[in-house]
Amino acid sequence: MIKEKLGISVVSKLESITNTLVEHGIRYLELRIVNDDCDEIDERVKLVLAEKEKSGIITRTVHLPQKGSCDLSQPDENLRQSAVENQKAVARHVFPLRPEVLVLHPCAGDVQEEKNPERTQALIKSLTEFCPYAKSLGMKVAVENLTNGMVQTSDDLLEIMEAVGDNVGICFDVNHLLKEPHRDFIRKAGKHIITMHVSDNDGIQERHFMPGDGVINWKELFQELENIGYRETMIVECGRVKAEFPQSVPELCEKWKKIHE
Repeated sequence: MIKEKLGISVVSKLESITNTLVEHGIRYLELRIVNDDCDEIDERVKLVLAEKEKSGIITRTVHLPQKGSCDLSQPDENLRQSAVENQKAVARHVFPLRPEVLVLHPCAGDVQEEKNPERTQALIKSLTEFCPYAKSLGMKVAVENLTNGMVQTSDDLLEIMEAVGDNVGICFDVNHLLKEPHRDFIRKAGKHIITMHVSDNDGIQERHFMPGDGVINWKELFQELENIGYRETMIVECGRVKAEFPQSVPELCEKWKKIHE
């Protein structure tokens, strides 16, 4: 029914969720970590492990915190070092889930400035410290393109990929991409994409609509992904799915099938 490795991004409502996903052909769950409170993370990891035991759901990806204390692009050296240590701690505490990929926002959610050289260099420096640590745990780091801030296009990400080199890839968020056609992004940076976030937008700003409810050309998108041989996870990040989970899952799956017609 669903040919891609379709998954759902989950922040809360972790108990007894996976049967609904598996019943509809969704085998992947991305745990989104909001706070760097390790006790809280441990509790959530336990809940997910219990769900994995019951249903066989796969946690290939974990989304790292994007709050200021975990912002790897901070120019202040003390704050930057602290953020690296905070993200390392999160990685250690999600290790029992055995994720393959840690999804990382390149800057905190309240950072708006574009192409700030100081922030770019701070991010690169942080990643050259964090990525080897993630590798030692068996995880790869995926930097996500954003709607605002310093990393919005394939060129922004390719600069980071080239500078960091080892154990880093891209989380391609199709809803966030507004300054570049999707086909151009995939053709330029496709070999670095190791996971994706999928939802729709209105072409003006990110909306996190259900797939097919916005203006993204999904047929072209899937064809471009087919051209590069993409076979990894597509994690759904939709506002309604999060707000109405799990009762929204059947509608999501119907829309997902429809955009393949």
